[in-house]
Amino acid sequence: AAASGWYTARRHYQRKFLEEHVHPLTQAYRRGLNYLLDDKTDKAIAAVGQILEQDDESLEVQIAFGNLFRRRGEVERAIEIHTRLRATVGLTESQRARADFELALDYLRAGLYDRSESLFLSLVESKTHGKPALQQLLLIYQQQKEWQKAIDCIIPLRRVMKPKHGETAAHFYCELAEEAMNFHRLKDARDYLAQ
Repeated sequence: AAASGWYTARRHYQRKFLEEHVHPLTQAYRRGLNYLLDDKTDKAIAAVGQILEQDDESLEVQIAFGNLFRRRGEVERAIEIHTRLRATVGLTESQRARADFELALDYLRAGLYDRSESLFLSLVESKTHGKPALQQLLLIYQQQKEWQKAIDCIIPLRRVMKPKHGETAAHFYCELAEEAMNFHRLKDARDYLAQ
């Protein structure tokens, strides 16, 4: 009975000590995860926001949190998080490229095509984010009807992957030919159609 009482009291005080002295970030992580699992997104954002205020080292959490804001339509907050992350000292090249890519997606979602385009262009040579940056640039150029720039994106994409970009390039050349015909530049239109 004495040993049983001693063992129970020891476990009780160990548990009490752990509950009182658990790192607050761990509690915030748990709380945020529970809210996400219960589909209480607003409360999860508030809980994870506390983590970001206390812990600037958590790259993955900051990126995920920014992406969550972007999906919810709170693009300004996503831009703020990813800009702060991008300015962090000591990031590796791949981490900085990831932060740039996420920030470019934020700008794209906000309709700031020039900013997103410049960030995507800076990522074209990246080993980790070159292909996705080219794909995003291709979408931007299609939306803005910049057919020659879209064709210029397809050429490096062909080297990296084997999608149906040949058909897309043909479509872009047809668009250029149609524009040339509208301006009565028939020779240019023939050249585009031949390509």
